Amino acid sequence: MPQSHANTWIHVLLPVLAGALYRMRQAPERDAKYLPEILEAYEYAVLDATERLRERPAKDEQQQKVYSGKKKHIPKKISS
Repeated sequence: MPQSHANTWIHVLLPVLAGALYRMRQAPERDAKYLPEILEAYEYAVLDATERLRERPAKDEQQQKVYSGKKKHIPKKISS
């Protein structure tokens, strides 16, 4: 399947999938404030998190609060 067709199908089917997940009450929750209710209501839960790049705070105290432990961003190596 060419990429252009795949892209078209993604845009067609993604809203259908999102609607089905919502109706089945299996849609991903985007707000962490509901986490205690979700953990209480279900036998198990899946947490999917992604670390994202952000602007570095200027003050040392703020930098320490958001430091992830990684030294630097490592770009994906492209083999030739």
